[in-house]
Amino acid sequence: MRKRVCVTVLVMIYDGDKILLQNRINKKTSGLSFLSGHVEDDDSIFMTAIREVKEETNLNISNLRLAGIKEYYSGDNKYLSILVKTNKFEGELKSSEEGEVNWYTLDEIEQRDDLSEHFMATLKLFTDDDLSELIVLSDQQSVTI
Repeated sequence: MRKRVCVTVLVMIYDGDKILLQNRINKKTSGLSFLSGHVEDDDSIFMTAIREVKEETNLNISNLRLAGIKEYYSGDNKYLSILVKTNKFEGELKSSEEGEVNWYTLDEIEQRDDLSEHFMATLKLFTDDDLSELIVLSDQQSVTI
């Protein structure tokens, strides 16, 4: 059976040594995670990132940069997540029905036990300029290239 390919965007907003993360309340994708959303038919990758960040945080972002690709499977679907990052934002931070948003340092993140699936591998992809792709082979195994 052929898998359906879904394209999503993951967004990392950073300010010095802090990263903006969302504590998702959705049962399927709960836990501390990057801001994210599905790319709609009429949107570009960057337009999706800007829209999702506005909906989930009330912030306006700019100066987006590509940071890599994450590939994984969930159910009958194959997902391609395009990672983008920025440190340019403005507005008053507000949480949404998707979950609470807060700033975290790397030390604070490493102490958490509620990180979303493959969070640390995804964070490494965001922060290591020598890496470009994360391939999740199974729940227990991933490869970063």
